[in-house]
Amino acid sequence: MIVTFCAYDGRGQVNGPNIWLRRLLPQLRARGIDARVLLLLTAPPTECATLRALEAAGVPCRATPWPDSTWARVRWLLGELRATRPAVFVPNVMVPAYYAARWARAAGIATVGVLHSDDAFHHALVERFVAGAPRDRLNALVCVSRELETLARAAGGEVGTQITRIAYGVPVPNTMASAPTSELRLLYVGRLVEAQKRASDVARALCQAACELPGVT
Repeated sequence: MIVTFCAYDGRGQVNGPNIWLRRLLPQLRARGIDARVLLLLTAPPTECATLRALEAAGVPCRATPWPDSTWARVRWLLGELRATRPAVFVPNVMVPAYYAARWARAAGIATVGVLHSDDAFHHALVERFVAGAPRDRLNALVCVSRELETLARAAGGEVGTQITRIAYGVPVPNTMASAPTSELRLLYVGRLVEAQKRASDVARALCQAACELPGVT
């Protein structure tokens, strides 16, 4: 079964959805699913880290330099879907791919959206492609949190879109399976924003751990 995902890539473009693809797709292929990616590039392929990583992991990729218009992007995506006829099409965070999903669904390809974050961009995806006109609605929607699932259902979802929640998974190395024998160092890596990351709460928690727990930095 072919499952086609979409992504943007470019110089220095490191983000959660792309890292998610780099972790997820090789695992899907290891389980017998022919996972593939369509990428719109804003830089030469040699400078696109997600494209290089996926190809190194054996994930088939098709990429094109950034088309001039949204309609040109939609046409390129539909041409690639016509050539491979996947069973499932995942627009991911690419707006032109959500527009293309309308014609993919009409051609019998299941369309699955993903809500990666609780922000205005993803709220707009729900409004247009889950609770909007029937012709634009996705077959299914995956939400990475309970809050996003509640949002999608409250917006009138599941009238024509199946909604489910699948939390992000993070691999834990075997070397972290046991408690540290000396100093425990804690590090936060992420954007310093309140709405999605609760940066102030994270900072307070780290300070409290460093002050109250022995051997914690």
